[in-house]
Amino acid sequence: MLRSFSTGTLFRPSEDGSPGHPAVTLRMPASASDSPARKPPRRAASLDDLRNCATAGPASRRPVVIRASSVRAPADRVKSIDPVRVDLAGALRQVELASGSVRPRPGTGHLDARRREVLECMRACAGEAYTADLGQVADVGQLRFAGEMSTPTLKCWESVAHRDVLAVVVGFSGTRMEETEDLLCDLKSQIAHPHVNPLDGRLPRLGHVGAGWQERWQAEALARRGGGLRMAEILAGYAATARERGQPLSVSVVGHSLGAVVATLASFDIANFLGASGVHGKVSTYAFNPPRLGRTGVEDTYRSALARLAAPQEGALRFTLRQFTRHMDPIQSVPFFMQHPDWADGGHRDRGGAYAAEARGGVRIVTYNDEAASRVNLSLNHELSLWKTAIASGMSDAALHSLFDGRPKPEPEAEATRLSRRSFFLSLIDGVSAQRVPGVAGRPIRSDA
Repeated sequence: MLRSFSTGTLFRPSEDGSPGHPAVTLRMPASASDSPARKPPRRAASLDDLRNCATAGPASRRPVVIRASSVRAPADRVKSIDPVRVDLAGALRQVELASGSVRPRPGTGHLDARRREVLECMRACAGEAYTADLGQVADVGQLRFAGEMSTPTLKCWESVAHRDVLAVVVGFSGTRMEETEDLLCDLKSQIAHPHVNPLDGRLPRLGHVGAGWQERWQAEALARRGGGLRMAEILAGYAATARERGQPLSVSVVGHSLGAVVATLASFDIANFLGASGVHGKVSTYAFNPPRLGRTGVEDTYRSALARLAAPQEGALRFTLRQFTRHMDPIQSVPFFMQHPDWADGGHRDRGGAYAAEARGGVRIVTYNDEAASRVNLSLNHELSLWKTAIASGMSDAALHSLFDGRPKPEPEAEATRLSRRSFFLSLIDGVSAQRVPGVAGRPIRSDA
């Protein structure tokens, strides 16, 4: 099945290789290579706005990150993944919820393929979340799109009939330039407001977060859907069903850009809500190109509050935040004077080892940093479609292992410094090639902010 990025039409190619006929209209994010001549969709700020970020702080103040590998994948490695054909619930059961005793060896190709399938399905869900027309949203990873529980800014997929796991995916829309509400959400988030968990106000709080992020998540959490139920009641229903069946509950929260930071906030509240009820399973966040979340201190609060509910013993609720960033993406540097979860400097940066920042118990926060797609057109570095190729063949097996299981041995020669502001500025204004970050691509590096 092939999809046109410009029209969203799904084509079925004929057996003789001639052009197929349109089967059904769907809107799916396309990879960067699907339509080389197309103009990238405007999902963020204008180029002038992006240039205004040239004098801002570095794109991310991350303790340790996983650098993208410059070594190309072997020719026999799969170059694309069809998220429609993937058994996402089964893949999540294997790579997210399986205990160490039954998990295949980290280096096996089958497990690596399953990890890539999970990441591509989450990327596809983040892209589908942009679709305002619920009738045009596709099923992903053999999970049913639950239109009755979705809105133009929140999409829900579920697999309640799987025999091994109850899997739910919640996707938040990024900024749609034609939607005034999205632009106002971004604008409001330049100001920080006190965080309150809309699922239960008695649960832990994060301090001050972007006002727009908080309003977007609160509006979705309190909206009635699916028979008049609010989000807290829907989540409680999933938890009760999983408990009755003796299955683990997998809740994945995804988003790109604006959707990524809202997903980061929502997953914190969802994990605390489910953890307070003793749910067995995992809450995972997949944040693609996220802006900053809240004021300084949010990084410590984010981890410590979740660590109190998660425990290392078997059966406890676990939590993982996976942040997918790209070098020289300026959207990751805003709002100013705010921070990402666990990206700030501090002595806590080495708690999780070489590149995975871990809190106590079952809480992990991991950042994968891809190389810049362009040093002149910075808006290109914010494109969600670029992650399709990175997931299918750009990420090393070691990076996949780190994102899902743990960390490889640290390599001291991978120490490096970040790109200087002067070089960054010159690359924007004069078109001068910016100085490349020294180090060995594909290995962890430290960036002192």
